[in-house]
Amino acid sequence: MNLKLLSRLDRLIGIDLGTSKIRVWSKGKGICFNEPSCIAVSKKTGQVLAIGTEAFEMEGRAGDDIQITWIVQEGQISDADLTKAYFKLLFRKVFGEFILIRPVGMISVPSNTPQTKKDLFSEIFYDLGMSEVYTISQSLAAAIGSGVPVADASGCFILQMGKGVTEGAIISMGRVVVTDFSLQAGKFLSEKIAWEIKKDTLVELPQHEIERIKEFIQLGVKDNKTIKVSGQDLRKRVPKEIEIENDFVSAITQQVIEKYLYLLNQIMSKIPPELTTDVIDKGLLISGAYSKMTGLEEYLIKELKIPVASVDDPELTVINGISQVLDNLQLYKESLGYVS
Repeated sequence: MNLKLLSRLDRLIGIDLGTSKIRVWSKGKGICFNEPSCIAVSKKTGQVLAIGTEAFEMEGRAGDDIQITWIVQEGQISDADLTKAYFKLLFRKVFGEFILIRPVGMISVPSNTPQTKKDLFSEIFYDLGMSEVYTISQSLAAAIGSGVPVADASGCFILQMGKGVTEGAIISMGRVVVTDFSLQAGKFLSEKIAWEIKKDTLVELPQHEIERIKEFIQLGVKDNKTIKVSGQDLRKRVPKEIEIENDFVSAITQQVIEKYLYLLNQIMSKIPPELTTDVIDKGLLISGAYSKMTGLEEYLIKELKIPVASVDDPELTVINGISQVLDNLQLYKESLGYVS
């Protein structure tokens, strides 16, 4: 067996445990894994066939004897055994056949995750060979990864828009002061768009076409711009190309964004008086895979009446924040943001 000894630098491993993507960072390699959080397993033998991109490409194309499972649902682990199998294969792929130097790990979790669930995350990664396991709020990691000086007394207001969970938070002195979340996140929006189009056209669209539509959407723009997409005609059971208008999908999307406005207004109503001026002056940061929607900033500015800005590389803010925390782990453990 080919054994590969990890260098001392590889002893720090950060994991962004996303609903759509798993991102892994190590001190020695930087971001060394950024692939879908799905696993392919043979129903007959129980053997793991593939993880990440390879498994994702099997979805909808593989036979009935192959089960594709997304190991993270709504920010929580859906199956502990499959999660262990996923990361066992991932670590072998990225770091070699076997980890001889037990690493220190940090995992991102939604801010609302109860302690029992955090304990489950820790147990899984201890079982995989880590010597220490820490969890960090996705909002806090995203704020750190965005370059915000979260240890300052001044407040930071952030909306992290993921696939499984959208959460907002006020952060000050290195900790989450106020937070709220919605499960009507990116996955929910995709399902709602797919359903409304199917109801209107009797055409069922595959997931990749729904994602194209989401990239096409322009919020707050009234026009007759259209996009051509292909799916299956549910009456004739044949492939069919249709045109979707921006106004149609923009209206659907706006219904979901209104849920986020309610969430953000609820958070703003709970801001401590000492942080009110900071939040009004600095405004809202938006990050996460679904923060790149055209017109979102302008829409939120209009509705919230505060500045709004999208961060650079919004999909990577959480993993970048984790890497910065691991680089300064002792300071994090001594901060108000860490709870043992």
